[in-house]
Amino acid sequence: MKPLLNKIRHSYESKNLKRQRKIPVSKELVEFQHEDDGLEKIGSDPATSSKVERRMTGKIIILVSGAAFLLALLLLRKPASVEYQITALEVSENTEIEIQIAESFKAGEPITGTISGLKANTRLSISAETGYAKRTISATPTKDVYEFEFPAIQGPASGAVVINATQENRTASKIIEITPDKPVDPIDVYLGPRTVIADEEHFVMQVAVPEDKWGNPIDAGTGVDFSVTRSDQSSEEYVSETKNLLAWIEIFSTTTAGRTRVSTSIGNIGAAERDFLEVAGIPTDFTVELVDPLVPADGHALIRVTTSDLTDEFGNVMPDGTSATLDTKGATGVRRISGQTIDGKAEFVLQAPDKPGVVTLSVTASGTQSEPLEIIFESGIDSFEATATTTDGKLFVNVGPVISARGSFVPDGTKAKATLDNGETKTVEIEQGYAKLEFPSELEVNELEIEILGQTKSVEVKQ
Repeated sequence: MKPLLNKIRHSYESKNLKRQRKIPVSKELVEFQHEDDGLEKIGSDPATSSKVERRMTGKIIILVSGAAFLLALLLLRKPASVEYQITALEVSENTEIEIQIAESFKAGEPITGTISGLKANTRLSISAETGYAKRTISATPTKDVYEFEFPAIQGPASGAVVINATQENRTASKIIEITPDKPVDPIDVYLGPRTVIADEEHFVMQVAVPEDKWGNPIDAGTGVDFSVTRSDQSSEEYVSETKNLLAWIEIFSTTTAGRTRVSTSIGNIGAAERDFLEVAGIPTDFTVELVDPLVPADGHALIRVTTSDLTDEFGNVMPDGTSATLDTKGATGVRRISGQTIDGKAEFVLQAPDKPGVVTLSVTASGTQSEPLEIIFESGIDSFEATATTTDGKLFVNVGPVISARGSFVPDGTKAKATLDNGETKTVEIEQGYAKLEFPSELEVNELEIEILGQTKSVEVKQ
């Protein structure tokens, strides 16, 4: 160690002597020379030489300490690197768990599989989740492999199934599929609308929803047969493949009204028959006719009014129950009567007006209006008598007999109206051909007018 210190001192002295040549110290030049035994002061001032030597010794100690520190760092780096590598190898030994299972199972079969990479005697959780429900199995395997089984699902479960396995903080997942079983009967079928216009433009839709015995929709692309039988017993065959759970066809109408039937099948698997009606469209021009002879305007008699056959452009008769309305306008105002078609005709019952005159009839059915029909009602009165007298200050009016146009008394309930010359009126009903009216005594009346079924007569008051 001593030769090393001497070498360091020699280097330091050389550099310091160069500085001393430029910087005077106590007006004397201090010089150093190297000796094998150490350092020897050259100069004439002993105090200055001792001070320089102490400063050199302190700096040498600092340099030696720094070199020892760097050497220690170099020695310590290699063991730290080795320790890090060992730790990394220990982490890489942590393995993952894995699920071995078939890609698909038939509906109604149990779901089985194997899980590997497990830790023995450590809790394990396995779940199977479908679009309908979730099932879970918990177990404690005794080795690194565990075989599991989920019982068959007795109900709808087709589609994707997610299998999850969890042990401590390690998990594994697998997606499998449950495929539907064979279709079973009866196939669910739906048809609508149940009535369609027979014009080759409107149509109905028949929809089939085939399922397996567990209620799962069958595989997409399965062919479904449809047989359509028309009212004339002609038939048409269609095949449609299932898509998005369904198979369907559009059945267009013909130009012949009647009942059409539709059957559905998949091989020997069948379904209930469905049917729909092809009916007439908008009727063409038609007329209005009287069924009964025309009656007098007595306000009581009834007559029947009917239409000609209501048919569309293809000659199809309008179905029973088609709504129709009879509008009347004439002597007694405006009226509307509702009715329905039977055997292709609409029939109405019209009450005779209580005044003679012209009445116009028209019928509207499914947006088509008939040509108007004008009929003339004659008076329902042949003749009547009336008298007016004052007795004890009161005015008495007697009406009758009132004879109808058919030669008999007018029907009971026919109204007789008396109008005094001062504008006051009173109305009574005729019974057995006669009617009687009475007015207060304070009235001063010379003449009055009697009206029955549109006929009027002036009567002079006898005092």
